[in-house]
Amino acid sequence: MTDASLTITSGLGTLEVPLNQISSLVCEAPPRVEQSLALRDGDVLIGRLQGNTIHLNGDDGKSMGIALSSISRVSPAAVMATSPPATNPSAIATIYGLQGDHLQVAAPDTLRFRSRWGVLNVGTADIRQIVLADGSQVAHRLVLTDGSSLSGILSDESLSLVPLAAPQATLTVQAGELAKIVMTESGRTPRPGPKLEMLGGDVLRGSPQGTVSLQTQYGQTPVAASDIDKLTPQAESGGDITMTMRDGRVLNGAPQEEPITCKLECGETVDVPMAMIAAYARSAAASTDDDQSGGGSAPPANALSDQVQSLLHQMAGNNVQLRQRAQAQLVQMGQPVVAMLNQLQPSQPARVQRQIDAVLERIQSSGPAQ
Repeated sequence: MTDASLTITSGLGTLEVPLNQISSLVCEAPPRVEQSLALRDGDVLIGRLQGNTIHLNGDDGKSMGIALSSISRVSPAAVMATSPPATNPSAIATIYGLQGDHLQVAAPDTLRFRSRWGVLNVGTADIRQIVLADGSQVAHRLVLTDGSSLSGILSDESLSLVPLAAPQATLTVQAGELAKIVMTESGRTPRPGPKLEMLGGDVLRGSPQGTVSLQTQYGQTPVAASDIDKLTPQAESGGDITMTMRDGRVLNGAPQEEPITCKLECGETVDVPMAMIAAYARSAAASTDDDQSGGGSAPPANALSDQVQSLLHQMAGNNVQLRQRAQAQLVQMGQPVVAMLNQLQPSQPARVQRQIDAVLERIQSSGPAQ
């Protein structure tokens, strides 16, 4: 091949790739009419080459144009492979497109992620991966190196990234074209430690901060968060929790309605409503791959169902304060309870059905934290 480079437009953007970085070119037959570039570092780009021809030297030494439509595969093996200019990125990421292409890039220093618990400005050294397209989830999922796993939305609609194979170029990649972003292993592994499990499936590897106010049978009781060993909601009591303290004491009661701050092992802090906590343990095993994928962290369906049923029971009662509190808790639970509420609504009293309508409207009108 005599072309100095090939330019391809894929879901990851338009990139001019030097010929010495190309391992092979594969052209798909109609009706797909697209091309795949396999690069020497393992990257794969799938899309359309600019132009309809490539140029090869004939037996007479003269360059001639060959139509892409007549090519099945080309391997420019005669070109000496050379390394692209060094970019010395502080971190490397691999971006995966929806069409199966993938490309190594210099990772940006930080990424902004809007979770249900607030906006996180996370250093890429603390990120393991961000899953943007997965049939098992309705939102994006951020997985941190400390084992935390949060659902939400990547804040940036597009990312400006420098490919390692062509460091002279800058790709503008639309987030909607990405399946996932995986960071090169930093050597950090999840460790045993505090673990906060949230309704809806988020896992926060960190410990609560400050003071939790608990309404017990003895009155309002302030509890230092650092003294809590375990925390478990009482499904049948509609919002009450059981706290096991580090000294062995057990406290039962209704927690404060204000959010509590959780400091993640990676250093970020998030504010979470007490009503959304499914479980807390001061000392828990390191997160597994299932936890971090988001598939193993969701609370059991029967546990969530029990809590929803309990809250609906309170909404049907005569205590106005309990009704309002139960309705607010359902709104805080968000998308994980929508299908369940739709299923249970027809069997509820007329007043509760109207309250469920209000809950569903509030959930649909509110997205991840801004």
